[in-house]
Amino acid sequence: MDQRPRPQLRPLERRDPPMLGDVMLEGRLADSDAGVVFAGQLVDQPVTVVMLSEGAETDSYARARFDKAVGALAAAGRGDEIVASDRELEVAPWVALASREPQGDRWSRPLATSTALLAAVTLQDVRPVGQQVGPSFRPHWYRRNGVGRWRLWPLPWPATLTTAGRWTFIASFALMVAIAALALWIVTRIFEDQPPPPPPPVTRNVPPPPPMTLPSPSQPSTPGPSIDTPGPRPSGTLPGTGAPPPIV
Repeated sequence: MDQRPRPQLRPLERRDPPMLGDVMLEGRLADSDAGVVFAGQLVDQPVTVVMLSEGAETDSYARARFDKAVGALAAAGRGDEIVASDRELEVAPWVALASREPQGDRWSRPLATSTALLAAVTLQDVRPVGQQVGPSFRPHWYRRNGVGRWRLWPLPWPATLTTAGRWTFIASFALMVAIAALALWIVTRIFEDQPPPPPPPVTRNVPPPPPMTLPSPSQPSTPGPSIDTPGPRPSGTLPGTGAPPPIV
């Protein structure tokens, strides 16, 4: 007879996601420096969700060890236990493991597998070689043990509304309509109280001025400087001497 204590289901914390993919989370089963183990429902099937912490998801080696541990399940012939997963870089990786146990003990075996996946992230599954001396090993992100980044889109919509939820929805919708009507009335009053714009200035039809005529340029009347050109001088006498010019 198995004497293992049954896991206790604790409520979700404020930062925990209400839903991951198609898995609706119900509560917490375990947590460690490496991540959190949630209990959830995938349609009508109970599952456990293993999700890395905010410190482990930022470590590429921790993510690689987690992927390796998940791949080891498929290599061991237990790949059918993985029913959903999301291991993209934008969010903290997580996997959902199906529970094959009876209703009263549905979390025991998936919880053991889930804690083994988290132990591989922090290397707790590796046995020390020789005698252990000194402090134990802990990763540099071990204090950041909160839940990692998660996304929820599209947002879940309740299938049925209770009486309290129905009245809350009606009251919130009526409040939004009243706020929109008040804003529209304020804008209408603001534009009604503004003075009318001034009329545009009146422009008269003034004929354009006549075109200006410029006087045409004339030839200069002053003679330009004369340039002596070389040539034979006329025969005669030199000016001022009365003597004939020399023969060259």
